[in-house]
Amino acid sequence: MSDDDSVARYQRPPRKGQFKSGQSGNPHGRPKGSRNIRTYVQRLLDAPILVKEDGKTRKISRAEAIAIQYVNMAARGDPKGLAAVMTLTREYDSAAGDSQSSALSRAEDKAVMAGVIARIRAADPAPSPHTGLESSSWSSAEEPESSPNTDADIQRTLH
Repeated sequence: MSDDDSVARYQRPPRKGQFKSGQSGNPHGRPKGSRNIRTYVQRLLDAPILVKEDGKTRKISRAEAIAIQYVNMAARGDPKGLAAVMTLTREYDSAAGDSQSSALSRAEDKAVMAGVIARIRAADPAPSPHTGLESSSWSSAEEPESSPNTDADIQRTLH
């Protein structure tokens, strides 16, 4: 068989069907500015909501409201909240580089974390005496009663 370019055969489409030299196979491609799921989530997290805090109403982003809820959960001794705060802190520290110290880098914090991790592994929800959560400096007004699911719940919880 001769090597004729005009004959179409296996893995050799006809010349008319091949891409022209220097021409893209998808000339229009993905349009600039088209959104993906990360864009939608970021836009929703940046959207402001109203919260009532210490009797005053102010606007904060949804991301800030979520962070407040996680910190409150961790302060109550909830293992899921603590794990979320730890994960976010580690991600922030690694993104910011080694120039900043971790929020939980002190020796006392490491001792508390060791106790909390041991409690999580043992599935014992009781706080350890090293966590300091029994201190009288914590008031029940600082701790929300339930974890919020909606913007309205966040507003009720943060006041």
